[in-house]
Formats: sequence, structure tokens, C-alpha cells
Amino acid sequence: VKVEYQPEVISLEKLLDLFYKTIDPTSLNKQGGDIGTRYRVGVYFVNEEDREVIKNSLENLQKEYDDLQRLYQL
Repeated sequence: VKVEYQPEVISLEKLLDLFYKTIDPTSLNKQGGDIGTRYRVGVYFVNEEDREVIKNSLENLQKEYDDLQRLYQL
């Protein structure tokens, strides 16, 4: 899916947040009932200025999972 959006209406950060909530970013080679390598998830960009926003978003998402992992280890 290619998403085109108007940054003055919705930010890339918000779109990424909604994306992460819609999919399961921890699943490997599947989404929902569909299984296989063709069901991998990725975030791609066209504008170079979006690279840093996406990178920061993925780093923040990783921190959430790291925090959850630490919580379950208690």
C-alpha cells in the first residue's frame, strides 16, 4: 500500500503510530491469517526528510517493547 497524505492535515508521526497499532510489528512473515514471506511489513519513504522521522518512530516503538520485556521479567 502506498499512502499519500497531507502533512498539514495529519503528521507522519501520527500515521506511523496508527500503522503500528493496526499491525503486529512483532510478527514474522505474517499478518492476521496470512502467512508467508510475502506478508512482511516495512516502512519506506520517498522524501529524504522523512527518514529521520521514521527512524525516530521505530526507535521509540522498540523502546516500548524493551520496556514491556523488562516489565514481564520482574
